[in-house]
Amino acid sequence: MIKNILFAVLAASLCMANELASNAALKKDVETREARYNEIREQNRLLKETSETLLETALRVSGSNRNENVKTEPVLVMRLYTDEPVMAEKKEAGQKAIVQKWYTVTQDGKRYRFTAMVKGEGITGRAKFGLMYTSGGKTIWPAANIGIGSFEWKQVSFETSIPFGVKSYLLLMGIEGSDTGTIWFKDVAVELIP
Repeated sequence: MIKNILFAVLAASLCMANELASNAALKKDVETREARYNEIREQNRLLKETSETLLETALRVSGSNRNENVKTEPVLVMRLYTDEPVMAEKKEAGQKAIVQKWYTVTQDGKRYRFTAMVKGEGITGRAKFGLMYTSGGKTIWPAANIGIGSFEWKQVSFETSIPFGVKSYLLLMGIEGSDTGTIWFKDVAVELIP
């Protein structure tokens, strides 16, 4: 009988030892899985951040807005010649009749609107209200179509996207090449288009 009791105690001890070993293995497995889960969760968070950054960059490059249905007003960046108009007069070929000045780009990778009030007298050709900047080894010349002849004050404007990396632009106003005439500019505005 003692023998049977000892066998029963020994069998119970072996079962408990097996159960403890099994529990220890299960606990180790759970710890490993939890660690892997936390690793995957962190990788997922980093991938989501990268995805959002890439999406925002793609939207900026394409000029799109994540909230296309949300209408926002342009933001005034700068206003020039509000008190006195600036004049460029060219009576003969060879004269310089361009008012030009370099300005710093407020935010590269964004779209801008350039607006001015202009008045012309005897303009024979290329009146200019535009920019010049360099991007990717190319010189870009966005400009408004002003027209020729004589005309009273009218508003002209153009929009352009200033690429990433462009830090400044040259604002040009006047009469180009061999063309002649007189042109006035006032209320020049630069707006950032959200």
